[in-house]
Amino acid sequence: MIIDKNHLIKTKSYSDILKENYQGLFYVDTEDIVNPLGFSFMPGENHPFTEAILSYAKNPKVDAKDTYMKSFYETFSAPTLGEAFFHGKNISHPLYKVPSKKYFVPWFDRMDMGGFGENLAPNHGSHFIGPVSDTFLNNEFNRLKSIYDSIQEKGFDVAVQSDTIRGYFLKKNEEYKFVVVGGNHRVAVLHALGEKMIPVQLHPSRAPVIDYDGLDRFNNVKHHSFTEKEAKEVFNVIFNGQKV
Repeated sequence: MIIDKNHLIKTKSYSDILKENYQGLFYVDTEDIVNPLGFSFMPGENHPFTEAILSYAKNPKVDAKDTYMKSFYETFSAPTLGEAFFHGKNISHPLYKVPSKKYFVPWFDRMDMGGFGENLAPNHGSHFIGPVSDTFLNNEFNRLKSIYDSIQEKGFDVAVQSDTIRGYFLKKNEEYKFVVVGGNHRVAVLHALGEKMIPVQLHPSRAPVIDYDGLDRFNNVKHHSFTEKEAKEVFNVIFNGQKV
C-alpha cells in the first residue's frame, strides 16, 4: 500500500533518528503510535477512526451514526482535560481546571485541543473528544472514507502528500511512543488497512522527544503549573494508553 518510488523513507532506530535530529521521513511501528490523549490506533483498541473505517470496509453503506465513532464521542465526553485523562480519579490534578477544548501538558504551552473539523466552528466538537455534532460526525466519517478509498485505489504515495504525518516521541527507559500531531485520519486508515510500519516525520515546532526522566526541565514544571509527580501522571496516561 505504501509507495516510495524515490526512496524518501529511511529505516532507522528511534534512538538514531533522535541522535541525528533526522528531519526526513522514517518508519514507526504501528504499535508504537498514539494520539495526544493516549489512544492507540491499533484495531480493537477503541480508536474511533480506526474502528469506523473497519466498519466501512465491511459494509460500504454503513452510516456514521451506526459506527463506533458515534458511541465513542457519546462516552468519551468530558468537560475538563482532567476527566479526559483520569476519568474521575486523581481529582486534585490541575488538569481538572482546564476545559477539554484546550490541550495542556507539562511539556507544551496551553493550546486549542485542535481537530475541530474542516470548515466547522469549534462548537461542533473535536475529533479527539466528545461531544460532537451530527454534522461533525458525518464530515469526519466522510473524510475517513475518502482517504480509505483513495489509498485502496492508488496506494499511499509519500511523494505526493501535501503534508506529512508528523509528531514527536515520548521516551521511558528504552521504550518509545510516537504521538501523532498531524495526520490522525491517515494514520487510522493505514492501521485499519493492516500496515505494520507507517512513514512519519518529526514535527518542526515540537520538541523531538519528551523523556520521562527529564520532565522537571520543562517550564510548566519549573513554574509550578505541574509538580513533577503530576507531570509524570500525564505522561503515563499517554505513554501507557487508555481505552473508553
